[in-house]
Amino acid sequence: MRIFGDLDRNEGHGSNDLSGSVLNTDVSHQRFRGYIFLTNEGKTLWLNNLNAKEDVDLYAQQYSHPYSLIVTTVSKDGVVGYLPLPAGA
Repeated sequence: MRIFGDLDRNEGHGSNDLSGSVLNTDVSHQRFRGYIFLTNEGKTLWLNNLNAKEDVDLYAQQYSHPYSLIVTTVSKDGVVGYLPLPAGA
């Protein structure tokens, strides 16, 4: 299941369970900086200097298994990626 497509720089995007924002991008090195906010738990996961195609495992209390944020492309305006949810989510 695809949760997000484009996350524009300095603009939030989210769902009921999480929201996120991209703060900086480095297109030449396909790196970005931003954060994901786990709404139900009130926790912020900072994403510092991550590469495109580098999985970020997210752990939430309501799920027994982690789920991974995968950014596929970094552009000057933001990032594109997806967040497959664990079974039963």
